[in-house]
Amino acid sequence: LSNSQFIRKKPKIETIFTLETKTNLSNPREDLQGNLYVCSDSGEIIKFNDDGENETYLTLGGIPKSISFSSSSLYIADIANSVIYEKKSDNEDINLLFKDYCESPLKGPTSIINIEENENINYIITSDAGYFGTSSLNNPKGSIFIYDLNNGILRPILLNCLAHPSDIYYDTLNGILYICEMLNNRIIRVIQNPKGIFHSSVFYTFNGKIGPSAITMDEIGNIYVARYEFYDKNKKDNNGIISMLNKEGMLIGEIIVDDSCEINGLLIPKLHKIQDNDTNSNNNNLNGSQNGNNSISHLSN
Repeated sequence: LSNSQFIRKKPKIETIFTLETKTNLSNPREDLQGNLYVCSDSGEIIKFNDDGENETYLTLGGIPKSISFSSSSLYIADIANSVIYEKKSDNEDINLLFKDYCESPLKGPTSIINIEENENINYIITSDAGYFGTSSLNNPKGSIFIYDLNNGILRPILLNCLAHPSDIYYDTLNGILYICEMLNNRIIRVIQNPKGIFHSSVFYTFNGKIGPSAITMDEIGNIYVARYEFYDKNKKDNNGIISMLNKEGMLIGEIIVDDSCEINGLLIPKLHKIQDNDTNSNNNNLNGSQNGNNSISHLSN
């Protein structure tokens, strides 16, 4: 993908597992040992593998929309209760981390990531959008917050100005935060310069579909963005699109996913090696969760 030639392809798709109950799944994630997890709108965090085996890792009183692991904790974005939780790995208790900023309650966090570089740099970033429609083009009230876990200070990166920020990804190597602003159909890029001062700009604007719903990055810096669209049973084509951008913000390819237009999460595992029939292992394979289709799919080249 690094030669800037446009690629359009339909990959082989393998369903890793499907839940028996009809529920929406979102944001597949990986812990530091390479175990795979996904959030369920039924209030569960589910641990799964590529053999189709899954188990309920944790049941929440709300709706976990996204999770992130550190060396000692699990952080949970609960969109139903509009709070961020922390669960220490050595304790069964789930503790409230924060639920408001300057006494203004969160609208409902949609994505969360943890950046733990050393004992002095450990913080989480979360997008706060609420349920679909809470923040819109006419009412862009979505925010991005950063929370310093060492001193307990919560600060906004972008405050009450985004039209449904649906997902975020942090490029640790280059210190760049990417934001899916779904209802403006674009990707926002945020950098710090100097430290503590955030600068945002439009990285890429799409045409068509509702907007970007999920984002991830491979090892050489190519960015993968799920392009969300509502499923319409009267349409013949309900294919999903995962657009590929290079680190310069150029569209270099598209992955077409048959009959899966409501893609609600992307993951390129960095530790877990998924086996397929053609290669021994390939950690550039994509896992995707599908809204309304209660399944996790594995896409291989």
